[in-house]
Amino acid sequence: MKLEQLQLLIDMVSRGIANLGVVSLFHGSESIAETRMENAGVLFHPLTERRLYAVVGTRNPFLSKDVESVSLEDLSGFPYFLNYDSVTEFSMERFMEKRDPLRSVIQVTDLACALKLVAETDGVLIETDDRELYREFYQAEGLRFIPMSDESMKCTLGWISRKDTRLSEVARHYIEIMDDLVHEMCRNEVEL
Repeated sequence: MKLEQLQLLIDMVSRGIANLGVVSLFHGSESIAETRMENAGVLFHPLTERRLYAVVGTRNPFLSKDVESVSLEDLSGFPYFLNYDSVTEFSMERFMEKRDPLRSVIQVTDLACALKLVAETDGVLIETDDRELYREFYQAEGLRFIPMSDESMKCTLGWISRKDTRLSEVARHYIEIMDDLVHEMCRNEVEL
């Protein structure tokens, strides 16, 4: 989640427009996010830490390479698709430091389009491992999810709420659902 989007969500929760918000804090930008939440009177409740993956398609040589993980440096020669809901500015900066200056960074605001572009090109998208959801909702086929070896390429999924407000019954119910989904997600990530 980009910092601008996170700030909007923090503002909505802080002002009481939303009871809670679901956020991913990416390693390297947590301190900025935590400071913003603290200043707004918002608490972060972590649910799980998630690893990030390089998503590659049919024209990327990593689709068929026998590798257990890849680094940002390994991906530096390929176009990079940046989806607005994907990695933060921090992760993009790490990618840009390592990339070939002649290769493109392509901003794509629609995740389905980004996945289709990755599937048909040698480009790379950095995402969490939600391949089953992508297949179900976006008919995303021909993709390989390769774990990122860079230690900074992780995120913490959680929810935020106002410090001084008791959550509604509905909000508490949604947190229970999120807890169940996180346990399922984590089990699937290990199995896949």
